[in-house]
Amino acid sequence: MRKKHAIPPQQEQSTPSSALQPHVAAYSPLPTQGLQQHVNHLQALYQLTAALSRASALDEIYQAALTSLHHALGIERASILLFDPDGVMRFKAWRGLSASYRQTTEGHTPWSPDTKDAQPILVADVNDEPSLVALRAVISGEGIRALAFVPLVHQGQLLGKFMLYYPTPYLFSEDDIQLAQTIAGHIAIAVARRFDEQAIRAARTSANAAAERAAFLAEISQLLAASLDYTQTLTSLARATLPFLADTCIIYHLVGNNMLRRLALAHIDAETEQLLGEIQGFEIPVASDIPVARVVQTGKPMVEYQISTTIGTQIHADQNYQAVVRQLAPHAYICAPLLARGRTLGAVAFILTEPHRHYTETDVALAEEVANRAALALDNARLYQEAHDAIAVRDQFLSVAAHELKTPLTSLLANAQAIERRATQTGNLPQRELRAIQIINTQTKRLSNMVT
Repeated sequence: MRKKHAIPPQQEQSTPSSALQPHVAAYSPLPTQGLQQHVNHLQALYQLTAALSRASALDEIYQAALTSLHHALGIERASILLFDPDGVMRFKAWRGLSASYRQTTEGHTPWSPDTKDAQPILVADVNDEPSLVALRAVISGEGIRALAFVPLVHQGQLLGKFMLYYPTPYLFSEDDIQLAQTIAGHIAIAVARRFDEQAIRAARTSANAAAERAAFLAEISQLLAASLDYTQTLTSLARATLPFLADTCIIYHLVGNNMLRRLALAHIDAETEQLLGEIQGFEIPVASDIPVARVVQTGKPMVEYQISTTIGTQIHADQNYQAVVRQLAPHAYICAPLLARGRTLGAVAFILTEPHRHYTETDVALAEEVANRAALALDNARLYQEAHDAIAVRDQFLSVAAHELKTPLTSLLANAQAIERRATQTGNLPQRELRAIQIINTQTKRLSNMVT
């Protein structure tokens, strides 16, 4: 197998130096491989294959690989490095390397992630390799004199590499490289398989999370459509967001144009919720510089992933209010405006108090969607209430108008009926006038019925 010259371990491939010469006098080639050594290599590969098949995690794969390298090649120091999502080569497992050495050399590699047909690179003696001048002091300080870069390739994709380190100059044999490449192939297959499994699990997790979010939104929509009593509905909404989206939910309603009032609140703990009830009556000026007021002013959501411990003093000067906020101990929040038909109706705050919980961008998007649906429900309830109030005003007007009309009609009808009775009894009223009185009676009754 053709031996590669050394390439300086840096992020981009540099111009190679002159090829290493295999006949350097200071080096001692390996003795001829005997049958026993060949058997030992096969046994090491068998053990590696068995270990990799049992490995259920990447760390187990790395450790099995390092153990196999030790048994097969007799080396004490080795490492495995993989490209991270940003294309930087990172240490994943190692033996016999100091933290300072790893920190200094991490990220340096002769290959980039898109390198095709990467081949092993051998450095028989670090001191004789000019391409390693920049890192020679670090490598020598670690007690390393010979190096091997062996690529980990799976289906044409370069995943990373493993490194072999020798304390003395070493002339790599063809058997060494063939065995190292065989081990590299097994490691690459195992690592790629675990990556695929992780991707599948992540996709399933993402799909499950999406399904849970869809079910949550469906529940919210059903709840919001259940009643037009917005106070009751929004209280139920605040409770429905727990604990899926928040530990505490507070819904603010814009009163007039200059004041925010807490319309509904809920907390996962009943005692804490009762405590929060003590500050529900505190109103917040829209012109103030606290988060919920700024959300209403701008119509844009605000997210705080780490709330200041002094937030209570920022919201209200009242000592009791501040004490309640301190006891609540919020550490993150999402505050979204309630916007409907071009109007800002208020805001809803989703708050985390459990230290282990954190918000993500997905949570922010979900919170905004909940706020949008709540705003539409609130606006529908407002319109219904306005229509209900208008009907009440109409009914009141009609009642008053009917009463005012009925009073003169009743008097008119009574007098007309009295005249008709006297005329009938005395018989002294001409027939024409009697007929007129009868028409007055009939039409007055008809008008009274219409008013009724």
